Amino acid sequence: MEKRFILALFLTGAVVALTPVIFPRATTPAPAAVDSTSATSPANAAAGTTAGTTAGTTAGTAANPTPSAAVAAALLPMAADSGARAVAETVTVSTPLSGYSFSSIGAAPFAVRADSYPALNGSGGVVTLKHGREPLLRYRVVTARDTIRLDRAVYTNTNGTASDGAPTLTFSGATGGATATVRYSFSRDNYLATTTVSVAGVQGPAFLLVDLPTGFDTQEADTIGDIGLLAYSVKPTTKSAIGVPFAKLDSGEKKLETGPLTWAVAKSKYFLVGLLVPQGGNPFAEAHLEGGARTRKLATNGQATIVMPLDNGSATFEVYAGPQSWQRLFRMGREFETANPYGGF
Repeated sequence: MEKRFILALFLTGAVVALTPVIFPRATTPAPAAVDSTSATSPANAAAGTTAGTTAGTTAGTAANPTPSAAVAAALLPMAADSGARAVAETVTVSTPLSGYSFSSIGAAPFAVRADSYPALNGSGGVVTLKHGREPLLRYRVVTARDTIRLDRAVYTNTNGTASDGAPTLTFSGATGGATATVRYSFSRDNYLATTTVSVAGVQGPAFLLVDLPTGFDTQEADTIGDIGLLAYSVKPTTKSAIGVPFAKLDSGEKKLETGPLTWAVAKSKYFLVGLLVPQGGNPFAEAHLEGGARTRKLATNGQATIVMPLDNGSATFEVYAGPQSWQRLFRMGREFETANPYGGF
């Protein structure tokens, strides 16, 4: 009995002594150091993207330049103006196909009539591409140190005529210590305006940011169907077009489409407003998309900002504001017909 008791005590002590050796306690690793450079990278701050997308964005080339860190700040919501604003004047231009209405504040169109298309929403007029009184386009310039709000500047305008008889419109103004010029040259046989934005006194690298429409007033009898097809679409130069319906972007959700890009559009069921790189021109650098606020179940608002590099203070692009006619878009080249995935209407 005494021998078995002593043996039991010995075995118990052995178990107590050897357990920590056989089964060591897991050590808690020290917290990893935060890489402040990657945590505040411009692509992540501007678009809220994943690390993989960020890597693709920061690997910019001369043909596809990467926007500076200032783009992130420029994309943040802007505070409302606290002071008195100048009264905007309306400037109109007519072509055989369209009628344009511009604001003297921002030098951008806020409505475009498509005179050959009757509106089906009961208004009794023709289709007018607009979204309330919001501008269809907004212009800003960003550098490494500053954001120049061209969309808040007050401009004077000069109407002219090109050698082929097509109308031209030039806005001139000053803001943020820089002098800006926005020139439109309209086509007589298409829903197109070649646009050049120039800013003097800007140190490079600098980028022009162009906001696409945040939505469209419906022109159709089927209001729900029209709203349900609101979307943005972009065309990478070496890939197929990418469509992003408003309904696929949650409110505040950000999405970055890296460049180089050939064109970018905002569209309803049958009409669109788009930006195109001119034949042989510099491609757009990237597009930032964001879901808009929703006041009801349907997604009626969005936000899309196209980034393009300034070359000696200027950027030239084409603005198309008209129907998604497959034949017309196809004749324009650059695979622009793929902006209408339904092949015509």
